[in-house]
Amino acid sequence: MAAIPVLLHLIMRGVPKRIEFPALRFLQRKQKVNRRKFQLRHLILLLLRVGLFVLIGLALARPSIRFDGPSASGSGSLLSRFASQETPIAAAIVIDSSPRMDYQIANQIRLEKAKVEARWVLSQLPEQSQIAVLNGVRRSETFEVDLYSAAERIDRTASNPEGRSVGESVVAALRLLKSSELETKELYVFSDLTSPGWPREKIASVRSQAEGIGVYVVDVGGTETNNSGIVRLELSGEVLSSQSTLRIDAELTHSGQANQRVIELITVDSSNKPTPAGPSAEQPVSDQSEPKASDENKPNPEPPAEPLAAPTDPATPAPGAEAEGQRRASQIVEFPEGTQTERLNFLLPNLPVGLHQGIVRLTTSDAFAADDQMCFTVEVQPAWKVLLVAREPARNALFLREALDPTVFRKRGNSPFQTETADFESFRTMTDTHWDSFRAVILLDPPPQNPAIWKRLADYAAQGHGVGVFLGRNANPIRSFQTEAALELLGGKPLRQVRADDDSFSLAPDSLQVPTLSAFRDYSEPGDVPWSLQPIFRYWEMGEIAESVEVEIRYSDGRPAVLSHPIGQGVAVVVSTPVSDAPGDEEPWNLLPVGENNWIFVGLADGIGRTLVGAGNQRFNYFPGQTANLRFSEGPVPASCVLTLPNGQTTKLTPDAAKRQLRFGGTEQIGNYRLRSGRASRGENGFSVNYPRGELDLSRIEPKLLDEYFGEKGYRLAKDRSEIEIVVARGRVGSELFPLIMLCVCLLFATEYVFSNRFYR
Repeated sequence: MAAIPVLLHLIMRGVPKRIEFPALRFLQRKQKVNRRKFQLRHLILLLLRVGLFVLIGLALARPSIRFDGPSASGSGSLLSRFASQETPIAAAIVIDSSPRMDYQIANQIRLEKAKVEARWVLSQLPEQSQIAVLNGVRRSETFEVDLYSAAERIDRTASNPEGRSVGESVVAALRLLKSSELETKELYVFSDLTSPGWPREKIASVRSQAEGIGVYVVDVGGTETNNSGIVRLELSGEVLSSQSTLRIDAELTHSGQANQRVIELITVDSSNKPTPAGPSAEQPVSDQSEPKASDENKPNPEPPAEPLAAPTDPATPAPGAEAEGQRRASQIVEFPEGTQTERLNFLLPNLPVGLHQGIVRLTTSDAFAADDQMCFTVEVQPAWKVLLVAREPARNALFLREALDPTVFRKRGNSPFQTETADFESFRTMTDTHWDSFRAVILLDPPPQNPAIWKRLADYAAQGHGVGVFLGRNANPIRSFQTEAALELLGGKPLRQVRADDDSFSLAPDSLQVPTLSAFRDYSEPGDVPWSLQPIFRYWEMGEIAESVEVEIRYSDGRPAVLSHPIGQGVAVVVSTPVSDAPGDEEPWNLLPVGENNWIFVGLADGIGRTLVGAGNQRFNYFPGQTANLRFSEGPVPASCVLTLPNGQTTKLTPDAAKRQLRFGGTEQIGNYRLRSGRASRGENGFSVNYPRGELDLSRIEPKLLDEYFGEKGYRLAKDRSEIEIVVARGRVGSELFPLIMLCVCLLFATEYVFSNRFYR
């Protein structure tokens, strides 16, 4: 009971009330707001200070980025544009090894400079990179095994006369780089940027493959050249009659400072004895234009027989020991300052029968020796005896005889052709021995012949002679020219006569580079010869032409005019319109031999005559890389021969006895080659190799040509090592971000300083 009062007291006890003052409640809320603001300020300062150290570390890493152009992988994302100098790459180094790279600048040839710079670039490439080295050598391109192999290939690079152009090497390099699995691909081209090395026909191939590849062109050439050289040597013929005069036309070019050069001619015959020779007195002509179809440039079957005495330079020292006193003539050429072309010539009359080789050279050297001399080889044969067969020889063979064997030359005894005439009756009764005394037989407007005569003519050609046939009005009935024996000789089947109704026809050759048009090769294009001025009114249409027959000349309507085909060791030439119509004949078939432009007929007759006697299709002068074909026209074919190269080395070769020829494809060296059979001391055959015209042209390309090759922004150009380093770094990893990062560091530091002072003020 005593506890009940205590319990009631506790239950009824009063509870005190909690009362908050308004000022204290405001202070507590303000404290929470201030605490959140301070936390935000501390976080901002922390981020600023952390960002400051991050940027400093990023600046020390020196990152780079490509802002322009596609990445090597072809992706356009931002991450793919970041790169590193140490990332393995696929690199192709192309070195121009053309003969033009032998030009010297400051006593260093361009090729050596290119090799030095290429070795330096090779040393700068990242480890584990795939590297290929390409030059003018044509081979299957692959990546080198290691850096040492690539360096060795660079060191072995040498001037290559028959090599491919820089444009071809670039195409091969791009194709090889495309096969690599590495993301970054780079192409380095070391060139003097001369125009022959960058043919326009390679632009499309390069543009189609250059996308996504970093291209760096290193210019090792000079902006100016100072050089004189021989750019072309034209011979009046490679096979001459002993009554002919060899004319040698030399074209020289000069660029740079004014200079005086001495050009000399050295000739050697097949027995290595000096050839009696004398140069002409014609002075060099300062004319940069090509020959025009003027009177003085018209084809002439025979140059003047008596050359005038040429001025020689007695003060010029004799040639070196290799010439052994065989210097023949020299002329002085004055070159003014600037760029110009000079032309001069030498005439060599009365050359003895045999092979003759020579050199035309500039006696003093300059910075470019490759164009200071050119070589040549000609063969002199006994006067070519040709039999002209016509119905009335004195009348019908007049035009062709005067074209081949002019009366004025015949009286002097210096005509290249020695012609005789006969009618068809006496021709058919001639013995084989009489036929064999002629190098060729030409039938002018023949009447029908029996199969035995056609067969005899084919056999005559097969033995190494020439047979020419001019079809005309007397080919009637035409069936006699369509027999199997006749077709064997003619090579085509005469079908019908084609007549001009309202207008006339004319000769319209597609090319001048055929044997029967050898007299017109000074002209650039077939259209430069006024063929239309010599009208043709009627001709025989030739059908069923054999595969071995070559249509050398066509009419203006596209039908064949002149056919040529080999028969055994000889050749047959068929012309489907005659040249035997006399001026008084009614309805002449053509006016080829008459009129003011009959020089066209003279040139055509000379080409046909040389083809028939074997002089039109023989060749002794080649370009590097071409296969030389040497024929053995007389006597037994030797079992083996020794060929002496221009550098003096010898090689043993075996001729083809069945074809009576020897083929040699190793024409890499420039100069004269001499072929000797067995142990004989007398030279029997040979040939010469020279650079083609334009190959040694040192003129530089226009900058826009590189834009066409790689695109305006698809390549980078450098001239020295410092520029190479800059453009390669920019092209590979882009522009460095270090300046931008340091600017951000400064801005961040200033911001942190302002914020910290403001917060803790």
